[in-house]
Amino acid sequence: MRIMFLKKAQKAVYDVAEIEKLLNSYASPGTRVEENFPDDFEGSPVEHVLGDQMMLNGLDHIMEAPAIIRKIFWASENGYDAVIQSNTAGMDLMLTRLTERLPVLIERVFQVSLRGLVLRCDSAVRRLEAVESFRKVVCGDPTALTRVEVQEEGVRYAADLVGGQKTGFFLDQRANRIQFGALVREIPYARVLDLFCCSGGWGLRALKAGVAHVTFVDKSRDALGLVERGLAANGFAPERAELHCGDVFDFLAREPDSYDAVVADPPAFVKSRKNLPQAIKAYQKLSRMAWRRLKPGGVLFACSCSHHLAEGDFLNLQADAVAKEHGLAHLIYRGGPAQDHPVLLSMPETSYLKCLGIRKLEAA
Repeated sequence: MRIMFLKKAQKAVYDVAEIEKLLNSYASPGTRVEENFPDDFEGSPVEHVLGDQMMLNGLDHIMEAPAIIRKIFWASENGYDAVIQSNTAGMDLMLTRLTERLPVLIERVFQVSLRGLVLRCDSAVRRLEAVESFRKVVCGDPTALTRVEVQEEGVRYAADLVGGQKTGFFLDQRANRIQFGALVREIPYARVLDLFCCSGGWGLRALKAGVAHVTFVDKSRDALGLVERGLAANGFAPERAELHCGDVFDFLAREPDSYDAVVADPPAFVKSRKNLPQAIKAYQKLSRMAWRRLKPGGVLFACSCSHHLAEGDFLNLQADAVAKEHGLAHLIYRGGPAQDHPVLLSMPETSYLKCLGIRKLEAA
């Protein structure tokens, strides 16, 4: 089980022993919770990874079932909003207990009420066990839960915890987004292209870093609606952003402009290992088309969330894409999932996220 607590605009002291005691009291007989906290966690204010928010990371051993149930807690002015995602039939049996005990845990440990709770048991992987997919608002205002605000190192993002993708926001790219912001901050008057932008994670980060303009592209109008809310929440001038609703490949085929930075962060192209050859071709096509839109000296951030595609293969296909475009590039960044998505040596699927930063060099 992964548990993450996000707390906004408040510093607090958290007692590790109390948290561990509570969690162990909620586990089934014969199981235990092991902790993996930073050395300076206990008895100190924690501002970890998300600026004015905090994360409790590393509780991965309830039911001997890491990464098959996820709890994500979103801060609000009046308490916490939480999302629980279960991906297996076995963990579904724990949902009643979790929904009953979670409000008690939050209130006792953080002295804050649980305002809203959503079950997002709608992952496609559930079909492998022939279990029903469903979404349920356990408590809270359903409308309010579709209009949650997330803060990440000074950037405000809009999230829909009920109908949005996955659990409402892609926290696994957090460290990579922050690194991207640091890189584009050094490019004067930068123009950025955010492909498969979803709620605008990369582009809003770039605008916060001071780039001149971001073009957001996604085929989902709902996703672009989240981008619009994010632009307003951060107070960014409307002329600094442009939104395009449509197919990314079609956009790249007709787009004449060049950019200082391009982000290609698509949904998983590899749904199963048998589709890997076709997916590699799709990733390579995307990178080649994105490369053509990149100015010399510009940076391409290419990502894959497909666990069937190994990191080495992803790096090789990027090299092949550059070579086929008769280009030359430096690999300037290599990233993976953030700390709240631990990689288990016994579970290769947890090493699913790849993020490569590639700088386009001037032709000799």
